[in-house]
Amino acid sequence: DWTFSYMAIILRKGKRQKRDGVHLTQEDLYKIPESMESSHLVHEFVRFTNFPRSKDAGARKLLLRTLWKISAPTYIPAGFCELIVVACSTALPLLVRGLLKILEDKPDAKVVRSGLPYAVSIFLVCVLNALGNHRHRHLSLKTGVVLRSVVINVLYRHVMRLSPRGKMGLTSGEAANLVAVDAQKLFEVTQDGHLVWALPLSILLTSFFLYQTLGPSTLVGIAVLVAFVPLIERISSLMLAVRGERMKCTDQRVELINTLLQGMKVTKLNNYESKYETQVTAVRNNELKYLQREMAIWAT
Repeated sequence: DWTFSYMAIILRKGKRQKRDGVHLTQEDLYKIPESMESSHLVHEFVRFTNFPRSKDAGARKLLLRTLWKISAPTYIPAGFCELIVVACSTALPLLVRGLLKILEDKPDAKVVRSGLPYAVSIFLVCVLNALGNHRHRHLSLKTGVVLRSVVINVLYRHVMRLSPRGKMGLTSGEAANLVAVDAQKLFEVTQDGHLVWALPLSILLTSFFLYQTLGPSTLVGIAVLVAFVPLIERISSLMLAVRGERMKCTDQRVELINTLLQGMKVTKLNNYESKYETQVTAVRNNELKYLQREMAIWAT
């Protein structure tokens, strides 16, 4: 699990494909852990959502709590790994500074005895940083796969059980985006979710040690960082607003395409291709305008 050595068997067999005519099949793939199987995840989701709760608890709060309970077994260890990465990233420049100070103080003397501990410490910190970073990415990836899988399964299960009255106002485009886009966003946010606390912690530690090294002049750089916070917040809120408008266009486009595919026979018989093409092109162009605006804001 730490070194991915279990993949060696598959890689060796794949290497022999051209030489021995052996081909990889589905049976060669490893079975996923039981904790990541869809049936187990849906069972856990239902168990957590049926947990006794107060009547004033909102549906959104319950959903977030349930998703957190499902992802906690892998995401909390990922946070500890990220903490190790932050500590190593902060300690590495300090060790390099100590080694350089020894070389500056004793330029002509042999510094093997006094510099060797720093060199060994730098090596160990680099190794620990690499292991922590790798483990954090691996656990975050597993968490994202679990969340995406459980959300897709629960959404599909819920939509299939909706009554005709319950389906009122729910278009196929919205349902497709919930599965294809929103579930994927949960997967993506887990990859960098721990940066919410890791980056401020890194800034605080770096600012503290810089102040000890450079003195009060460090406060100028800290003040510039703080001054940019409201600007970044404004840009982020503006980009989210534009993204919301773009998603509405995406819903319309997916709904039009689904209607076209489901009624393909009627479309062909009545020669509606040009009308559908005009509508889809118009919605797509509108979507591209919002996408360009979103990318322009992101580029700032």
